[in-house]
Amino acid sequence: MLSDNCSPLVVANDGQGHVDWQPAYLDFAKFYGFVPEACQPRRSRTKGKVERPIRYIRDSFWPVAFVDEEDLNRQVAWWRDHVANVRIHGTTHEQPIVRFQAEKLQPLPATPYVLACAGLRKVMNDCRVSWNTNLYTVPWPYVGHTVLVREFESGRLQIEYGGQVIAEHRVLLGKHQISTDPEHYKNIPRDTANPTRGKTAGWQVDPDVEQRELAVYEQIAMGGHVQ
Repeated sequence: MLSDNCSPLVVANDGQGHVDWQPAYLDFAKFYGFVPEACQPRRSRTKGKVERPIRYIRDSFWPVAFVDEEDLNRQVAWWRDHVANVRIHGTTHEQPIVRFQAEKLQPLPATPYVLACAGLRKVMNDCRVSWNTNLYTVPWPYVGHTVLVREFESGRLQIEYGGQVIAEHRVLLGKHQISTDPEHYKNIPRDTANPTRGKTAGWQVDPDVEQRELAVYEQIAMGGHVQ
């Protein structure tokens, strides 16, 4: 799927074949089973053709009189099957319906992709990630790792690592609040090993203590440790 280098899809494109994609777009691509590809920066000839099909729909189908959405959908379905997909395409010189059969397109999933706000966060030393001024816990083995946080319209917050869901919370509505799952601290080691190897880093987490001074979190964000 060829796209432009717009910021909702692409973080950076070095023009040498390496593209940093937005995590949410990669997840979208995985869900629908396509491989994303970005056009060359500052080379408009590598962009896909998107404007011409829109003009074709406008000139061939619109304007059309309809009484409601159901009537409009019925008319456009007829136009698609009896006009658009049986004409000789200007670029391929084939009927689209014939081309579709040769490409062996797969059906879309029965359940559509669920839109969500997403972003990368680093798990702090107290097993928490910050999201929209609030804090949410994750299992202690992920301390020091970067995780993908996803907030859904339903009010559910999902945290993933390596393509696997490692924590779920209800989205907190206020600010500077903490959502804690005691299971995330279960069997936590009490030694001084490196947290990225599955141990704690000279600190001890007490899941029963929920309130801390904001200065503590500022210290953590700057690379410090909880005392």
